[in-house]
Amino acid sequence: MIRRRILSYLCLALFLTALALMGCASPSPPTYFYTLTPLERLPKSLSAPQTGKQIVVGIILQTFPEALDRPQIVTRDGTNRLELAEFHRWSGSLQKELMGVLAENLSKIIGTEQVAAAPWADHFKPTIRVFLDIVQFDGHPGKDVTIKARYAFTGPDGKINLSTRGATINEPVTEDGYEALIAAKSRAMGTLSLAIAREIVELSSPML
Repeated sequence: MIRRRILSYLCLALFLTALALMGCASPSPPTYFYTLTPLERLPKSLSAPQTGKQIVVGIILQTFPEALDRPQIVTRDGTNRLELAEFHRWSGSLQKELMGVLAENLSKIIGTEQVAAAPWADHFKPTIRVFLDIVQFDGHPGKDVTIKARYAFTGPDGKINLSTRGATINEPVTEDGYEALIAAKSRAMGTLSLAIAREIVELSSPML
């Protein structure tokens, strides 16, 4: 009988200790969600291409780094090491975020609402198609962001290659923290968008 009481007291003590430890445990850090933002206005040093023609642009994302295709924000630590930020995440698919911002930027720069990312509706008939390959889209918090991309242009049928270009864009990160990192990514996307837009206007002129 005494042994049973002792065991009961020990079990109760262990249970109360476990509850106390659970109560003292630190809560999990909050999770923050981020989104890319389109250009608000063109930089004064960069002039938008001017055209009175109606350009209809279709964008096709062909390849995207598999390492970045995840909810967590991926940063680069050194040449060969990537880190995942468990509590700093994209608000949605990074691929869709990137394509949405690119489409909105091109629309603003070129001056047309006729810009869409694939897949588009049957009634949408691009006069020029952009095939985009994203090779790199990461950065160092507090340091810089890098975009490496290749892009090719075709006419309405999507078969004849009109031009192929490549770009490496480095954008400084002005402050520490993930918010500044994402702001730099958005600025880098703006620079890439402007390069693509200028090529679209130049190639579209003979076709319109």
